[in-house]
Amino acid sequence: MRILVLTISVKLFVLASPLLLVSVGWSQTPPSSSNILTLRVPTLEEELTKSDGEPRKGLFKMNLRFIRAKYSRPTPLAHQYLWQYFKEADVVVNFSETANGYFSPTSAEERKKKAVELLEATIREKQAEKLAEKDISIGSELGKEYKLLLNGKITFARTFAHRNIWYLLLAQPKIDKAEALIERMFSSFEFLEKAEDEK
Repeated sequence: MRILVLTISVKLFVLASPLLLVSVGWSQTPPSSSNILTLRVPTLEEELTKSDGEPRKGLFKMNLRFIRAKYSRPTPLAHQYLWQYFKEADVVVNFSETANGYFSPTSAEERKKKAVELLEATIREKQAEKLAEKDISIGSELGKEYKLLLNGKITFARTFAHRNIWYLLLAQPKIDKAEALIERMFSSFEFLEKAEDEK
């Protein structure tokens, strides 16, 4: 069986034009005889109050509204969500399917090693500077988080693998106090266990 070799697209690090998806509310001010329709964009802090399941594959959930994200397919096997309307940070969630056996079915340490190799290859290719790194875990899975300097911007990247799926979470802060929110957002990720016949 051929093993699929994954390449991270430049699209993962270059965040596209702003989204036009906004929530609509009614303004109470200024006072007038008629209601005024105003547009309101949710903040990342507001999003972090409630968990939402990823709708297309149903493999995971996290505290982001997937319906508000821009969805794309950077490669035939990759799924990508982009949130660029938050005032605090731009966020990308990417997950890529691989052939059975590409990631070890028995060793979390081996899955982590391969996921890290995939991300580090792109870090080198993009000539990003590693400012910090730390080991992380999601349930029984192991992974790594990086703080990078990429094209003059701070970027946080978290990578790990589960079964035959490789995950990459990215965030670029827009304000000084965004780092704590990004950590909360990353930490809200949870796997959803599917039925045995779907594994």
